[in-house]
Amino acid sequence: MTWISIGKVAEFFGVTTQSIRDWTKQGRLEAIRTLGGHRRYNLEGIEKKLGFENENKKTILYSRVSAHDQKEDLVRQKQELKNYSEKHKTSNVVEISEIGSGLNYEKRGLKKLLSLILNDNVKQVVVSYKDRLMRFATQILEQVCTAKNVELVVLNERPEKKFEEVVVEDVLSVLTVYCAKIYGRRSHERRKKRQNKKRTSTGVSNSNKE
Repeated sequence: MTWISIGKVAEFFGVTTQSIRDWTKQGRLEAIRTLGGHRRYNLEGIEKKLGFENENKKTILYSRVSAHDQKEDLVRQKQELKNYSEKHKTSNVVEISEIGSGLNYEKRGLKKLLSLILNDNVKQVVVSYKDRLMRFATQILEQVCTAKNVELVVLNERPEKKFEEVVVEDVLSVLTVYCAKIYGRRSHERRKKRQNKKRTSTGVSNSNKE
């Protein structure tokens, strides 16, 4: 029987030693104490537990498009991800698909994905293209996946573009988002003014009746 330190256990699960202490208190892991008061864990038991945890973790099939007129592309992405899942006989699959800008970090699907990863419920994330996750800052999400031992599978690589093309596309993406916000706000203000006028005119009509 081999006994290992709490630090080694934390490395196995890809979490902090504090998480291991919490799991031990919750009864999820068993430990003994050395004469010096240090926790020691049975290696064989940890390996079994780790295998069980991995079996119950999810594979996320994530697809996204930026606008409603791209629904056909969304359907294509979803089918491609399903084909990959079936080919590799993936179990415990969760599909997340949504329509929204890659610059919007408040999307419901993306927030659900991050929540599952941060709560150690994911073993693999599969996407058609890397930029389907986020338009920018994908490296941050990759680092989160690495820290949580989550495999990020990208099925397709886009052709290499010139630096100038990349910059132009990025600028256009930012402008599109902020223009949409401006137009949306103006539309909201106009709608609000119409509603106020309607209320005012209704109030005047009622007072005339009295």
